[in-house]
Amino acid sequence: MTNELNKELVVESGGTVFSQNGQSLKRRINNLPRGGSKLTVDAASSNGCGALVLNVTRDDGQRWEQRHAITTTSRPYAFENCSGKITLGPMKLIRTKRPDTSNQLRIMGVTAYSGTSTQMRDIEGVLHPNFYSLARGAGANAGRIYYYPSSPQAFHDEARILQDKGMRIVATLHVEGSFNTWKEAVDTIQARTYSAVQDIIQHGRIPEVILLGNEINSSGPITNFNTWDQPAGYIERHAELLAAGARAMRSAGYTGKIGVHIDRSWSGFFKDLRRFNYRDFQVAAVSSYPKWGDEKNTLTEKIQALHTLATDDNLEILIIETAAPYVNKPDGWATQDFDRDQVVEVSPLGQKMHMQRLLELVLAIPGGKGLGVISWGTEDLAVGVHEWDHVTWNRAQIDTNFCALPALYAYQEYR
Repeated sequence: MTNELNKELVVESGGTVFSQNGQSLKRRINNLPRGGSKLTVDAASSNGCGALVLNVTRDDGQRWEQRHAITTTSRPYAFENCSGKITLGPMKLIRTKRPDTSNQLRIMGVTAYSGTSTQMRDIEGVLHPNFYSLARGAGANAGRIYYYPSSPQAFHDEARILQDKGMRIVATLHVEGSFNTWKEAVDTIQARTYSAVQDIIQHGRIPEVILLGNEINSSGPITNFNTWDQPAGYIERHAELLAAGARAMRSAGYTGKIGVHIDRSWSGFFKDLRRFNYRDFQVAAVSSYPKWGDEKNTLTEKIQALHTLATDDNLEILIIETAAPYVNKPDGWATQDFDRDQVVEVSPLGQKMHMQRLLELVLAIPGGKGLGVISWGTEDLAVGVHEWDHVTWNRAQIDTNFCALPALYAYQEYR
């Protein structure tokens, strides 16, 4: 289709020239793509240079878009005290149909590293007391938090905030350690898991999902084994340890969902766990980053590789980690996690497109078995938690000024 916007958009100077939904923007636009019923304006910016993003949603669900560069010396996303006249050219169709929200995702979450008292601003400049408050206002309904036996209070502090915000809890238990014998490993994991879950329940913090360990196939949080060297008995021992942990969770009184988390779309890993008699898990949790692992295949291929778990094994699918960059890396580092099949560029807009596409892919998992999506590293560029890591640091959903990026608002369309 060749529909175009060829008129002028007038931006007034002084004050806040537009809000997130474009209501305060003075505009003079005609000739919207035929059937157009809604015009919204988004901001995408870093380091003071940004793009005005026009989105036109037609009655048939088609979504058209155009970006225009604009510069402001004030903080990103508010575009205060700037003015200009924009000549609008062809718009690009970026979604062929409205998202299927008849099957709502139960979990649309974030993973925070900034603690409970780091203040951040939303896209309209409103100050929030912590990242969870910011994310809740942006559309998130869940948070993933970690339980360490050495510092349980940190878990409870974050869980309390999530509960106060009406958000669901996804808990990852870190009960790892070094063991002299295999029996010691099984007994210790079982005992530590029981104590952790009992503590969580006694505090009234009932998670939607509990997972034993993080990316257990590669980082070895509950064993010393990993995917790169897979010794004899690799899957069997994982199955035995996970089964011991699950027994402990049930003995402690947990009746909710148990998940297993690995770092790539290996449906065979979950199937093998059941083959070796570990069956008390209901959620296959996967880290899914574009162009990372899985022989660099596309985001679509990664999610489709998990469909058999839903259709054949009755498992729910949770994308427990995902992220995409909003800015290129300095110093010559290659920018990973940029899937050209899904997004048009490394930018705040490209980052949001990644989240939109992933949400649609999870919604499309057969049988309504797409449990949800949780973003990772959502503010670590600003707070510096993973600043050392050239792979991850540019994937935050807030900028270095502690202001929300558009990708954080992707969940709003799928509530």
